[in-house]
Amino acid sequence: MCARALRVVDRQRCAELDRRIPLPTVGRYLELAEAARELVADGTLTLVEGNVPLESLVRGQPLPGDGSDSIRHLFACTACGRRYVLWADTYHGGGAWEPSLT
Repeated sequence: MCARALRVVDRQRCAELDRRIPLPTVGRYLELAEAARELVADGTLTLVEGNVPLESLVRGQPLPGDGSDSIRHLFACTACGRRYVLWADTYHGGGAWEPSLT
């Protein structure tokens, strides 16, 4: 595959990730955490940081905590470096997958 074709594939991959997905329920949050783990495993994303272990976010298990009222993970695309955040407010509810502003 030529370099130009690779850039097109990379942009298409990022275009799928480059949107805000509201997460109104814990179940939906855990679904996206599972999808993010898969993207890290296949090399699409790297985990930059998180306040709890990503692998501890499992459907059917209690949410882990670090003493704060939120869970947050920052990811970077391995192709272009764009950053995305997966977060949840564990006290008030809600959360999202969205492009990071940092």
